[in-house]
Amino acid sequence: MVVTRWPLTGREADVARLDAALAGRGAVLVGPAGVGKSRLADDVAAAQAGDAVARAVARPGLTGVPLAPFAPLLPAGAGVLAVPDAPAALRAALADRWPGADRPVLVVDDAQWLDPVSAAVLHQVAGDTDLRLVVTVRSGEPVPPEVVRLWSDQLLDRVEVAPLSDPALRALVAAALDGPVEETTVQSLVRACEGNVLYLRELLLGAEEAGVLVREHGVWRFAGALAATPRLVEVVEARLGGLAAEPREVLELVALAGAVALDTLVGLAPARTVEELERAGLLRADPVLGGGPPDVALAHPLHAEVLRAALPEATRLRLARALASATGADGRWDDLRPDERMRRALWHLEARMPIDPDRLRGSAQEAMSAGDQQLAARLATAAFEADGSVAAVILASFCLAELGERDEAEQLLLRAQAAGGPPRDLAAITVRLAEDRYWGRDDPDGAATIVDRFL
Repeated sequence: MVVTRWPLTGREADVARLDAALAGRGAVLVGPAGVGKSRLADDVAAAQAGDAVARAVARPGLTGVPLAPFAPLLPAGAGVLAVPDAPAALRAALADRWPGADRPVLVVDDAQWLDPVSAAVLHQVAGDTDLRLVVTVRSGEPVPPEVVRLWSDQLLDRVEVAPLSDPALRALVAAALDGPVEETTVQSLVRACEGNVLYLRELLLGAEEAGVLVREHGVWRFAGALAATPRLVEVVEARLGGLAAEPREVLELVALAGAVALDTLVGLAPARTVEELERAGLLRADPVLGGGPPDVALAHPLHAEVLRAALPEATRLRLARALASATGADGRWDDLRPDERMRRALWHLEARMPIDPDRLRGSAQEAMSAGDQQLAARLATAAFEADGSVAAVILASFCLAELGERDEAEQLLLRAQAAGGPPRDLAAITVRLAEDRYWGRDDPDGAATIVDRFL
């Protein structure tokens, strides 16, 4: 069972910096959504001030309502206060709440969404020596000028909160599950989350609820492919919500592509929209080895997972055909990078357009080498369906078994066996069937039966 209260793992340096800042007036924590800024602020504030901690939360839908975040802290009727009176009312309200407290702490969460009046009030109380502040700001979002002045005027320290490192995320997975975790499961989680603690939490809780996360012989593992769960969809849609139809479709195109060269993307979508999405932190452009146009991908892989899962079939087909037609599968295939070959093979499958089975098999092998078992299984299965290749079906069965889909892997092998072929090929299929029975299912008798039938 996923533990309900996670330890503050991998944040020792951030805790130390915030502790030091709270010896003075406080700090502004700046970082991407979901990295744990709020948890860091709450834990350190509580450690410093005990119960003398007040909390105000800004909301994107209330940016036009003066003093909305501070309303729960202010006396009734404070919403009509003039701006010069509001700081004094806030100070008095906090003093009344904790009479005699030594410098209580006010935590202001998501300050990028403060209304102008609240931002001005926050800047004014930041100079108060009887009050300490911890303010969180989401990077990649427009920030009110008065909030920026909190650190530019040197009223508060600015502390950058980065995504967790891979080792810290690994430690957090083990702590969250309170026990050992299968290595392939850990790798899948680390790769999917990219240091985002919120996404890790939602993935684990959603997978547990869906029965995909299981504990066998004392070890946690995924009994199926990692997929977007309703919990995760809600979190990601909160980040992507409000986008107009055109920018959302650009994101859907890139999500389906996985990654796409910038010059290809601007040939398929308005360049200005691509620009705006990159500025908003929803797309990122990554340089490629050897030069050439950068690859554009979604800022976070789980955004792509959620968008792909929600695509209507007709939209998926249309976008895939646009990608496949723009790049082609012929020409200088061998001169492409392995990741480009994998992507183009996938686009042609999604578009239901023909592609050489040899290229599917080669791309499947490259996907497996890159650690993408799901893509490798799909490409290898398509190659087997196209020409009945034994090499392809064995590769597909291995990748499916690694993903926990052993029944599907076995059915694929049995189909290949039933189709017949040279004794050498049938022997290879039999060995693979017996191997999975023996090692994968812990069924030595079943493995022996498979071999005996072949002999």
